[in-house]
Amino acid sequence: MSDDQPNMPGRIGLGLLLRRTHRGFAAAMAGRLAELGLTHAEFHHLRRLNERDGVSSSELSDLVEVKKASSTAILDALERKGLIRRERDAADRRRVNVFLTGDGRAIQPALKACAETVNEVSALYMTPAERAQLFDLLERVNKGLAEAPRHGSDAAE
Repeated sequence: MSDDQPNMPGRIGLGLLLRRTHRGFAAAMAGRLAELGLTHAEFHHLRRLNERDGVSSSELSDLVEVKKASSTAILDALERKGLIRRERDAADRRRVNVFLTGDGRAIQPALKACAETVNEVSALYMTPAERAQLFDLLERVNKGLAEAPRHGSDAAE
């Protein structure tokens, strides 16, 4: 790709720019979450549980978009930290439901503050209108990618 292509406003590809942005965002979150003794993956599990407490461990994996084996390890860590508890479903013993503990609920404002701070830092050089436009454009990028035909090993996912 050359830098003088007329329809390419940036000097690097969109995918690379988004990757760099994601890595920067993740690093900023990781630093703030480390102060709470949590990882980014734990944050996502706790955030989703705050929205849907009592969901099955399998459904929670889907909500946070990670494989069930990875989610199980994260839930083990959160349980050791006393932030969640797991219970077998009375109606279906195969199903394990996940609940926030009192400490898991108590940490939610701090988690929200971490996310809000990183979101604000990420938008320091944007006007509110530019920030809204960025959200709109990224939603369109995601929609285009979701609707595009998949090829090769991606097709099975």
